[in-house]
Amino acid sequence: MNRLLLLVYVVFAAVFMTGLVSCEPVGADENGSVADSVKEPDNYSDLPFFELSGEVKECSRTTYYRVNVLADGEVEIDSAGGSKTVVMMFDKRNHYVKKAGERVKRDSLGRIVRWEDRTTNAKGVHGGFLVDTLAFDYNNPYVLISKGMGELTTTTRDKSGNIIGQVSTPLGVGPTTSAQNVVLSTDEHGNWVKRLIVWTDNAAGQAPRVCYMLDTREIKYY
Repeated sequence: MNRLLLLVYVVFAAVFMTGLVSCEPVGADENGSVADSVKEPDNYSDLPFFELSGEVKECSRTTYYRVNVLADGEVEIDSAGGSKTVVMMFDKRNHYVKKAGERVKRDSLGRIVRWEDRTTNAKGVHGGFLVDTLAFDYNNPYVLISKGMGELTTTTRDKSGNIIGQVSTPLGVGPTTSAQNVVLSTDEHGNWVKRLIVWTDNAAGQAPRVCYMLDTREIKYY
């Protein structure tokens, strides 16, 4: 399981949802990449896509890849597991501010249906661009299906828009991985700022393997 997929999906997969959208590439350039939408509706909010509400200016999200859950329910971070921080910015219209190298395609409702990372590779390592892509199908208000980076992921949300769980299946050979989220704390705006992720790897012929990660968020508002 490529857990960065769910981090990116976490950065790029979260939602909002009505009806079924086709995610076939449209208007691809000579490298097979989709350019940003030229005409985008103005009356949409990207905040629900990132599990946010309110007048959010900045969201800094840190994922700790290895944590221990103690007998009293407290979560202990294992520093040997490492961590990753992603910062997301939003303008006053609640639109996501793309980073350098990112491209986003939207549907007529303003929903993100395709995301690409076209960051230039380091010289001497690989020429051209590193293109990571995710395409999204908005199955219904509670289910989002994403495809890309070698996996197909089904994400389920509650009525508040928070991700309850995800199931990721490799497009090739590999284990199916599922994740369940437990919100540990929220801020005064109702946005979660700390949550536990319970991962289960299901490889053929092996007993399921369970491990834990922790997400924390620092959210700044206008």
